[in-house]
Formats: sequence, structure tokens, C-alpha cells
Amino acid sequence: MSATTSKERTPLVLARPSTANIPPLKSLTVQQVLDGIESGSFTVEQLVQAHLEQIARFDSELHAVLQINPNALKIARDLDAELDGLSGDARSKKMKRLHGVPLLVKDNVATAEPSLEVTAGSLALVGAKPTRENSAVTRLREAGCVLLGTTNCSEWANFRSRPSDSGWSARGGQTYGAYHAKQDPFGSSSGSGVAADMGYCVLAMGTETSGSIISPATQNNIVGFKPTTGLVSRDAVIPISPQQDTLGSMTRTLADAAIMLDVMMGRDEHDPKTAEIPEARLQSPLHPKFTVVDDGKPLSLRIGIPRDALKGISPRILEAFETRVVEPLKAHKVVTIVDCSLPGLMRFENLSLEEKTNYMAGEFHDAFPAYLATLAANPQTIDGFESLCSFLKTTPEEQYGEEEEKTEDGGQEQKEEEPEDKEEAKKESTTDDGPPRRNIERLVQTKRITRDSPAFKAAKETAAYFANPGGIQGALDGIKGGPERPHGFNTHEPVDVLLLPTNASAVNFFAGCEGHPQITVPLGYRDSPKVKHNDTGRLVASGPNVPYGVSGIARKYDEASLVKLCAVIEDWTKTRDQAEERRLKHLRG
Repeated sequence: MSATTSKERTPLVLARPSTANIPPLKSLTVQQVLDGIESGSFTVEQLVQAHLEQIARFDSELHAVLQINPNALKIARDLDAELDGLSGDARSKKMKRLHGVPLLVKDNVATAEPSLEVTAGSLALVGAKPTRENSAVTRLREAGCVLLGTTNCSEWANFRSRPSDSGWSARGGQTYGAYHAKQDPFGSSSGSGVAADMGYCVLAMGTETSGSIISPATQNNIVGFKPTTGLVSRDAVIPISPQQDTLGSMTRTLADAAIMLDVMMGRDEHDPKTAEIPEARLQSPLHPKFTVVDDGKPLSLRIGIPRDALKGISPRILEAFETRVVEPLKAHKVVTIVDCSLPGLMRFENLSLEEKTNYMAGEFHDAFPAYLATLAANPQTIDGFESLCSFLKTTPEEQYGEEEEKTEDGGQEQKEEEPEDKEEAKKESTTDDGPPRRNIERLVQTKRITRDSPAFKAAKETAAYFANPGGIQGALDGIKGGPERPHGFNTHEPVDVLLLPTNASAVNFFAGCEGHPQITVPLGYRDSPKVKHNDTGRLVASGPNVPYGVSGIARKYDEASLVKLCAVIEDWTKTRDQAEERRLKHLRG
């Protein structure tokens, strides 16, 4: 079933199916898939085969896809068979909402496909069998998606090492972004971000505890849609924090992210958090309302910009934010722009990295063994953090080592020429030092932080403050700061949405604390010749052509306001129109 009206979509005569009729995969949308299948321009099998060939062509270098589903082509043929002999209205009515749309799922979300593992990237869970499929995957499958396979992710959702390389796992190796040699893909949903950008799928599923959908989405030039925590079931997902974990959409367009979320959301008896979804939200899908706002449909919103959170962001990114987003919004007569602040920002900045993560560690301490207890099979007999840490230390492929070696720049900026061809890129990506050594400091932290420990109790109180008056809610509601803030901050009337460059990391952290919905859309590409490496010195965190984005954050369950605002920004900026020319040359085409 297409997202447009039947009058617009009903073909008069079926076309002759051909792979030549498939639009370019790196810009393919859900609507184009539905139109092509409905008109008979191509079959689901041809579409799936094209995506498998795309993965085979590019992913030997980028390592975004972890497993291919051997049943993918059979699923495609079955979907084609459902439409055999049908045309016109009969064909259109028979089509499912996402009929034939290729889907990839992160490797911490359980599926019913017998050949697909769910391991959070670790060899420790190879062969482990969850008792059921995550309900969001089931909903997408029933809507007609073809599950192509699973994507690589940062091992244990980036809760293993400190420092760490985003996108590395023992099972999948190192995922890279496509815009710079050795590009850091960011976040734990890194494989899903790269896969969506490179046209390996139309829809990719990510998960987030704190920034793991939003960060890889902005770094890989795609739309990341993190919904209100609990709007999508987290059952049958390897957990970190039941309070903060969520599933979301990673796509090339906001329209596709919205329709994907509409299908995934809903109550699930296996996830009590979904019982909190207001009935009105369940009855208010985003996609039917999805239109680009123009002069005939004025954008009526109060938008807050937390200026104090913008410190440290590149002046060029700030300039793009002001000129391409803020100034055009101010031109709308019914848009009000309010400068605001995050009341708890100073308190956040004074915390150590361990103090910032102690709450998540304490939640992980209990949630992971509980997940393990539900498994139908567990060949490595991992029953908690003692056995997990022992496995990681004694399994060579897990690259365990207590000493982390950094490159000479230690994460500082330096000049670097971008490789001009594939051979140069390969040379840059290769070292003779052997595999890195990766510690397990975050897992050791998790073993130590129990729910009755003083560290967890302090972290829980801090997280509660950041979740409400000290964080996103304080900025939205205009609440004055606490004793660490000068009197008079945030005396404004409430705003609907917060807006800021996506790489304002403190804001992404606050959005995770109470599960506020957040969307990032592409905004631009870095043009400076300077390169900054990640904390291990092994990956390029920023450099020429590496993308960046802009984010909106709203009140819980108010995804509609985010879509309304971000649709306008996406339409104005059209950043992905430059994606192909910005990628490394050998990854174009």
C-alpha cells in the first residue's frame, strides 16, 4: 500500500520488470520502491538482488554489514508471488504498506531468521538463541519489508572499552564511513548508519542508549530518528539501560524515517514501558501528516536554541547552522526563536566520564544477566559479567589488552591530504603494528556499580536531575537554573522544540536521560583540511568532507513537532544532493 493516494499511484498497464528501472540505490526512497513494485517496473527479487550486489561491491572496505540473510531472496520471491497476475486497483490493494522494502537490523536486535545471530558484535554470544523476535522487526516484516541481514555495531553497544573505536566488533571488524579514509562512523549503530548512506538498504534499524542513533546518523549523512523511549518495544534486544534504551529509524529521508517509525511503534506485553504510550499517540501516525511546509502551510512553532551548549562547536558548523537554518526560520512570521540554556550543563561538565556513565553501568549490571537468563541456548555459558570478562580475556579475536596505544597526535588536529584513489586509501588504512589491544574498562566499571552502591545512588540522583529540570525539560519549559546557575536563566515561556547542531554532545546525553524524542537531518560537510582523530588515534573523527547535521528535540511523545520542523530544514538544505561528490572517489557510483 503506497503512501500516496490511489488515484496517484494506480498504473494503467504493468511495465516490463527490469533492474534497469530501479532508481539509484544511494537515493532510493520507500515511495520509489512502492511505485516501482506497483507499476511492475521491477520485481522485489530484482530489487533485493540489486541491494545484495551493492553490499558485495562496496562493503569489503566499509564493513557495515555483518551477516546476509540467506532467506532474503526467498522472502522477495514470496512477496512477488502475492502480486502475480494482478494489476491496477487489485494489485494496489494487495500490496502491503512496505511491500518489498529492503531492511537491515543492528546486531543487538533479535530476529526470527534462524541464520542470523544476535551478539552485540561479540563472539561471546555466537550461537545464543533468544526465545522470540523483537516485535518491531515483526511489525516491519508483516508490513512487507525484506530483512536483508544484520549490521555491524560497536561491541557491547560501546560499553566495553575506554577509550574505544566506534564501529569495531570482534565479529565484524572495523566499520568505516564513506567520506574520508579511516572515517570514524560514530556511535554503536555505526553499521546501520553507513549501510543506509551507501544504499545497502532503504531502511536500517538502530538502537540508542545515549547518542547511538543520532551520532552515527549525523556522521554518515543520513536521517536518524530516535523516538520517545518506550514508543517502540525494546524486548528481545541486548540491553544496556531499561530506562534509556530505545530503537529507532536510520534512513536517507525524513519521510522514510517517519513511516518506518509508524510501523515499528506500539504496545508489547513483553516491554512494560510500552504500556505508558498515550492512546492518542497510538492513533496519530506521523506519515499521513507528512508534508513539506510552505507558505501556504505556515510553520507555527516556538523554537529554543540552547546557546550555552554550542561552546566548542566548529565556527564553520555554527555559521552553517545560523545561515542555513536559524535565519530562514526567523523569516517565518509565525516562528518564534528563543535563546535558552540547559540548567544542568555546568554540573554535567564537572563530572568525570565514569560519573557520567555510572547510571547506565548500574542498569547494565542487572539488565544483561536478566537478558542472558531468557536465552533458549547459550553455548559459551555466559551468565554475567565475570564469565563475559573471562571470555573476552581468553579469546584472541576479541583483541583484549590492558594497554591502549594512541597515535602521536593523541586526538589533536593535524594537516592531512585526502587520498585521491583507492590504492592510496588502502595504504592509509593499513598499519604494520598488528591488531590493537582493547581493554574492558567499561565492563569492569559495570561489574563494580551495583544498584546499592554509593556510586549508583549518586548517579541515579544526577540522572534524574538531567532528565527533568536540569536537562531537556528545563530548557523546553523555561525553568530557572539551580544553585550552579546565575539567577535569571530560562525565564522564557515554554518552547515546542530545541534546535542545535547535532554534535553538541551534552544535549544528546540529556535527551537520552528521560527518553526525549530527537531527529537529526544532514546539514553540511566539513571543508577544513584539518583532521582530528578519535581518542585512540585510529579513526578520523572529523576532516575534509565528513558530514555534520542539525537536531531537533521535543517533549516525550511529541514526535509530530519534530517532523514538522525537520521536514522544513531537510527541504531547505537538500544536503544529500551533494553526497556522491563528497564520498571517497572509489566509493562513488
